[in-house]
Amino acid sequence: MIRSVLAALLGLVVCLNTQAQTFLTYKNVAYDTISGVDEGLLSMDVYVPKGGRIELPVVMFVHGGGWQGGDRSKVDSLAKAFTDSAWVFVSLNYRLAPACPPCDPTSPSAVRAPLQARDVAKAIAAVKARIGRYNGDGRRICLLGDEAGGHLALLVCTNGEFLQAVGVDASTVRALCSTGSPLYDVSRTIESTTGDERSLYVNAFGSDLAEQRRASPIDHLTEGHRYPPMLCYSGDAAALRGRLAAFADSCAAHERAIITDVIPNIDSIRVFFRAAVPLAPLSVQDDVTALLTVRPNPAHDVITIDGVVANSTITVLDVLGRALGSMEHVDGSVQFLLPRGLPSSVVFVRYEHKARVVVQPVMIE
Repeated sequence: MIRSVLAALLGLVVCLNTQAQTFLTYKNVAYDTISGVDEGLLSMDVYVPKGGRIELPVVMFVHGGGWQGGDRSKVDSLAKAFTDSAWVFVSLNYRLAPACPPCDPTSPSAVRAPLQARDVAKAIAAVKARIGRYNGDGRRICLLGDEAGGHLALLVCTNGEFLQAVGVDASTVRALCSTGSPLYDVSRTIESTTGDERSLYVNAFGSDLAEQRRASPIDHLTEGHRYPPMLCYSGDAAALRGRLAAFADSCAAHERAIITDVIPNIDSIRVFFRAAVPLAPLSVQDDVTALLTVRPNPAHDVITIDGVVANSTITVLDVLGRALGSMEHVDGSVQFLLPRGLPSSVVFVRYEHKARVVVQPVMIE
């Protein structure tokens, strides 16, 4: 079984649990009903920042588990990391493939990945239509998928049939981050693997070549299709890195995929998502940070930051979360000279003072 990346992500934010809870939780929100299917598999949990702010951007989390396991629960630390930055966080379930082992790839009634992608798309449609009840903005949805969930997120955003079937425009998903998807080209991967790994994949995708291609993100990278920006982490194994490299090569013409060989931390994921939804509200500001203002000067690639409180740390980051410059123990006004050749016209100013962190997107074009 491929090692879960979610544990590493949660490890980066576990310290947040020592703080008072700052979000409300709505459990078991149904996004669909299918006769004979456990309603828990077609539902989601919604985490909403306290404070009554409305029209917040939304991140939807698709769990991993080899397409046969996993659950939407146990993401409180991850939910807190996003809700503290003024996002509504949604963690969803989907129907599961049969347990493997034992594996039965011939069962005609077994749940396969295309059905799971259909569930994810249905959840997106429900969030778009109803997230306003939870202070979210259905026009600004980002996907975060772990392992098998990363594959399903990529599949929904590359194979347009799933969103089209539920009446959702492809532009609804503004960005996606896949942390450790094991599959991009299903049929080729199944051909090249053996043993338990091959059984796991056949269990999830079946033996029909057409269905395998239907579930392959790489097979739907076509000109004219609208893809969201994609941040993809492959995992540690050489085989996984090779599969992602092939997918990235296919994405090159679209200039939509950003590949990372290190686990993207929470900050870099939030920064990446904010680049896709630049109108997102800032993190909650208190009396210490209320006077903070950022003034870009495009002619000289200079950012001026006013209202900095003494003993603060200011960091400027690009869309991948990489620091472009940092100043510690500053007071008053500071200036940053930006380097040429940035990968995006958006940078982010991270302001830290004691326990308060504010991240603000800045357009520089």
